[in-house]
This record gives sequence, structure tokens and C-alpha cells, in this order.
Amino acid sequence: MLRSLLSLCLLLVLGSASAADGLGTPPEKQLWKKKFAGAVKWFRSTDAGMVVVCTADALYGIDPATGEEKWKNEGLRNIQEDNYDPIEASPMIAIVDRGINPAHIVIDVFTGKVIIDSKEAGLAAVQKRFADPDLQGLFFYGTNKRGKPMMLLADAASGTKRWEAEKIFDKATEQIVAAPYAVSKDAFMIATTKGVYKISLATGDVLWETKMKNEAVELKVAKGGFNMFKSMNKTANANATATNARFFALQQQPDLVYFYSNDQFTAFQIADGKEAWERVKLKSPVTDVLYDSHGLLLATAENDDDEKQGKGMFGKLVKAATDKNKARLMCLDYRSGKELWKDHIGIAGDVVYYKYADVNTLILATANEKGRNRIDVIDLNAGKSNLKNPFKVDGDILDIRMVPQGLLYRTTDELNILDLNTYKDAWSKSLKFKTGSMGVDKDNDTYIYGDGKVYRFDNAKGDYEQLCSGLDFSGGERPAKAELRANGILFSAEQNMVLVDFTGKKLYQVYKRAPGKSAASLVFLSAIATVSTMAMARESFTSGYARGKGATSAAEYHERQASNWGDLATASFKEMGKRFKATADAQEFLSVLTRTSDSDESGIGIVLLRKDNGQEEGAIVLRDKKPEYQLDGATHRVFYKSGSDELTAYSF
Repeated sequence: MLRSLLSLCLLLVLGSASAADGLGTPPEKQLWKKKFAGAVKWFRSTDAGMVVVCTADALYGIDPATGEEKWKNEGLRNIQEDNYDPIEASPMIAIVDRGINPAHIVIDVFTGKVIIDSKEAGLAAVQKRFADPDLQGLFFYGTNKRGKPMMLLADAASGTKRWEAEKIFDKATEQIVAAPYAVSKDAFMIATTKGVYKISLATGDVLWETKMKNEAVELKVAKGGFNMFKSMNKTANANATATNARFFALQQQPDLVYFYSNDQFTAFQIADGKEAWERVKLKSPVTDVLYDSHGLLLATAENDDDEKQGKGMFGKLVKAATDKNKARLMCLDYRSGKELWKDHIGIAGDVVYYKYADVNTLILATANEKGRNRIDVIDLNAGKSNLKNPFKVDGDILDIRMVPQGLLYRTTDELNILDLNTYKDAWSKSLKFKTGSMGVDKDNDTYIYGDGKVYRFDNAKGDYEQLCSGLDFSGGERPAKAELRANGILFSAEQNMVLVDFTGKKLYQVYKRAPGKSAASLVFLSAIATVSTMAMARESFTSGYARGKGATSAAEYHERQASNWGDLATASFKEMGKRFKATADAQEFLSVLTRTSDSDESGIGIVLLRKDNGQEEGAIVLRDKKPEYQLDGATHRVFYKSGSDELTAYSF
């Protein structure tokens, strides 16, 4: 979760930047200032809007508008930053306490209510922890005080323990490898290193069990030395939610649940646990599942067996000989699991995009571990590639789509069309890019930025025109994002933004110099912006648009999570709903990070720019070479560590 928040930081805060005048932040922009009893270790502006602060003496929930202390938990102090885990699309956070076998504590961030404490619930040690909206619950697995395996499910709204079960597993060494998966209103599935189980949602009783060996999840290992226990605590959150296997179900096969792990794929009858087919052995993990009319299409990752070969000259020769077409595509019957093709198809790397040319032709865009990018054309009827060798392209693939002349492909380096009759480029010369190509769709056109120029590609005709030039970014930057606005297309990076209308007319161009290298690197590590999950979902929606039939995007996932959690009609979940609605206005602005005008770089400035005109809506200057701050992307409030034991909040 921390990694995903850092990614959001880069997209929202560092993804565009600006300067302030070096005069400091006007007093009227200060919302509040609060001193704490102990030193501030870390703080977070949460998806729910509340500010969570960890000090040497307690964990606090602070009202973001007033600075009022809404709650304080003195039992949670000096918690490591890695052991804070916000639960997606909900007002809940999970905290891992200190100690050899730390407690896992889930808190309502609005009220500070401890929904559940794993120690108080009877778990001496926690192996796995999942918050599942489909179960409307909090699932824990670990060992009790007698060292016996114990599983429990608590209600996510009240924290009331629905049940606990001690006799599911024979030994504590049995590990869960897949998150709980609801197969009905009455039951869910889990998978372990020794089997697959169907569990009663009401009682925790095992309804059926099928023996099945699965690889244990590779866990983050704590470093040794004097800080061994501290390192163990740092990895506790990541390990508690780590999995390497997955269940899924399909509407067209309502009586089956499908399951795959790193090395096998199968399906079970939901009613009795009987396997629907002989297990399919996999040489590498599944990367994509396509629910196709020809059958269940499985794409697997590159096999790393060659990495296990011996070192030296012989080992290198073996590696070179086995380092080809290690990823695979296979087609299975939905009911029997039987391979419908004579043999699997070797593909040139992991699938990054897929697209259907027609019902019988699948286009795969792949990238291998050496960074080589290729396009393959699969005949789904024959179960083979139409190409003797996959088609090579320059640069990383950003988009594939069908146009009249064939398959358009756009990479960081070029744009061209693959003629699906000749399997050659339709254009004798690709449209080349040195500074990458950002694209955004409007109606039947795609607007593309590259090398300071904007092109309009007509998807219906399959040709393009240059609309304008001279839009080079300053400071050596390249465009990082393209966004459709009502009045044009916005292209932006960390310190640059340019808006052009649909005829290519430049409406504005803004550049704000970056902090110096030392300051920038520190801000990169310390400045984390939080936006609501729904805003993140909208932002990520286009990530799946090129994939084609059967694809699901990050947006759809987060929408479903929010919808399911939203069924819990508590005051806190209702507050989350208000936050989701508040994000529309946040999309009208870019929050920009820069140094002040002082030559000694004595401060960092954050400027709010309106996307449609490039005008500054406000600026905040933090008089600090190493600022630690959080930006709430929904309300544009800035929370700044203004002293070792102090936070100050500002509003644009």
C-alpha cells in the first residue's frame, strides 16, 4: 500500500510543479497549528480525509479542517511507518503494533474506534489478514495462545466476531496462499500450501476440502543484527496480505470456481469440491486470463528456469539456449480443462496489451525481460501464430488498436500500422519520437504529443496530420501525462504543462523550475500526496483500454470495492461517500512542487494551477530545505511538519 501511495504522490504532486515568490506563506492560508506531546514520527492524509499522526506517545486522528484531536490511542505509539495500511475504499486502517508477535489492529479512522485487535480476539500471532468487501468482513489467520492454528472472521462495521475456528488445519505450518473468495452468500474459498477449502460464511465450518500442494508465498525476510525484531515488524504488513494464487468464477459456468497458483491451474465444483478436470501443470505463473468464445485463454509469464542454471561459461550457454519464447499461451475448455489446441503457443514475453482483430484473431503485444517489445498475431481457430517470428517494434508499447489499414501500434519511439495481410508496416517510415509519445482520445481521433509537436490521428481513416510544433518542455523534461479537457488537450510533466485546443492552437504553456537536486531528492522520498480511491480509479481507467475483450481495468476493480464496502451503512462509510463526490473539483487543478525564488533554496513552494487556463489559484511556501508534508488532493490542504513535535495545515 505504501508503494501505491508513493506512486500516487508522483502522479499528483511531482507529476506537475510550480514556483512561489519566496515571501513565505501568508498567515491567512494557515488553517491550524498543533503541537503534540511527543515527537512526530510520521503522518498521513488518508483516503477518508482524516490526518493520522504517529508520535512517540500515541497514534492520533486529527480533523483536517480544524486540527481538532478527534481521537488518541496511547497503546499505539512509535509505530513504524511501513506498518500503517489504509484499507482501500473504506474508512478503515490497519496498524501492526510492536513486538515479536505484534497485534494487528483495525481502526475506524473517523472515530478512532478499534474495530478489532487480533490479540484481544485470541490470536497470539497473525499469519494472514484480509479485509474483504464481498464478505463484509475482516479475515484473520494465525495461531492462538496454545500455538494451534486459528481462523476468525469479524464484521467490518462493528468488529463483532462472527466466528472462530481452531480445527481447520492440522498444523500451524500450513500457510494460506490465496485471499478469501466469496462463491455465494453463504460460503467462501481459501487455499493453502496443502489444500483448497470451502468455508461456511456463517459458522467457519469446513464444507469440503481437497488436498492440493501449493507453493508457499515468498515472504519479505527481515534483516538480521541488532535490529532484527524491528525489521520483522517492518515486513509484517506486507507479509500479512501477500498471496501467490487466485480464485475466480464466471457467470457462464455458475457451478465452478477456478483456481490457479504458480505452477497449476484447475477448477472445482462449488457444491462438493470435486475437481472438474485433471490439473493443468504450468511452467510459469499466469499473467492474463481471457474469457474467449474459443475457450479459456491463459497467458503465462516468462519462465525463470534459466536463472537457476549454473554460473560460468556453460551456465551462460544454457541460459542463452533456453532464453527464447518462454512465455506461453494456451486454450482450455471451460468444463473439462482439456487443451483445445494441439500444443501451447510460445510467445515472446509477458503480455502487456491484447486486442482482437476479429473474433478469430488475437493480437498480443509483449515485452521480455531484456526489454524487447514485439507484436504477435494469433489464429484462435488453428491455435498457432500467423507470424514466423513476432514483429519487432522500437520502444515500449503504449497502445495497440484496429484501424482500416490494420493494427496501429504506438510506442515510446514510433507510430505505425501493421498490415495484417502482409505483416509489414503500412507506412514506409514510422512517425518517430525522441521524447516519447503521450496520447489521448476524443471522439474518433487520437491526439499525440511527441518532440514538441502535436498530431491528430484519425482512427476512422487511419492517417494523421501535424497540428502544431514548438511545444518543447523546458528543464530537460519529457511529457509524462496527457489529459482530455473540455477546451483542449493538456500535456504535462513534473515542471511543465501545455494546453492546446483541438485545432492545435496553444492556449498556454507553463514551466516552473524544479527544486535543486538535493531538495528534489529529499522531497521525492518524503512528500506523499493522498487522493481518494475513486480519483485514483478514474486516473487509472485508461490503463486497460487497449486490452480488448475480457479485460478489466483498475478503475472497475476500485469501483467494485467502493460499491461493496458502501453496503455497510455506518456513519464512517457515509462520510467516505462524501469524499468520493468531492473529487470532481480536485480534477480541475494541478498541484505543483518547486523551489522558492531564494537563491539558497531555503524553501519549497507548492502552487495550485488551474488546468483550463494555467493560472495560479494559490501558493504555499514551506520554509524548509527538507520539507515533510502531505497534500490532500481532494481538498487541496497541505499538512506540514513544521517542528519535531508540530504540524501546520494550510489551504490554498
